[in-house]
Amino acid sequence: MNDLLSIKDLAIDFKTARGVHKALHNVSFSVKRGEIFGVVGETGCGKTITGLSILRLLPKSATIRGQIMFEGRNLLDLSETEMNTVRGGRISMIFQDPTSSLNPVFTVGEQITRVVRQHLRLDKRSAQIQAEESLDAVGLPDVKRVMTSYPHQLSGGQQQRHDRNGIGLPSLLVDRG
Repeated sequence: MNDLLSIKDLAIDFKTARGVHKALHNVSFSVKRGEIFGVVGETGCGKTITGLSILRLLPKSATIRGQIMFEGRNLLDLSETEMNTVRGGRISMIFQDPTSSLNPVFTVGEQITRVVRQHLRLDKRSAQIQAEESLDAVGLPDVKRVMTSYPHQLSGGQQQRHDRNGIGLPSLLVDRG
């Protein structure tokens, strides 16, 4: 079985006013397709920085060295345009706090529909149907009401709702491809 994701000798430095801060060094691991993989460690040990580096979401002050292979391509070699097709479409990061994944200014339906349209190239109506089916899949009652609700109008339990595959409301904001 080939690796879906392979990190080799990942190192990350940040340029600061006080000089270069070596935040991460010599991180290596691989994840096979279908494998469940977790990263565990103390606060500040580099878990989030590692995840953000895979998606190339670190600030410009960061220097990333090493190799991040995803589906046979080194993500560090991709242009920003190429990376945008991977980020969100093929790989994504679901943050721990579900409310941080939802923008309070837009309805839940608007946000899910926008992502579906962007990644699946569906027309507005087809994307809305897909969004409603996704909300139904995570077991939310009254899907039509949820579609027109703002994130703060959902209970914490509704925001964290997961289906039998562990897919939760925040992850509906990305294509599970």
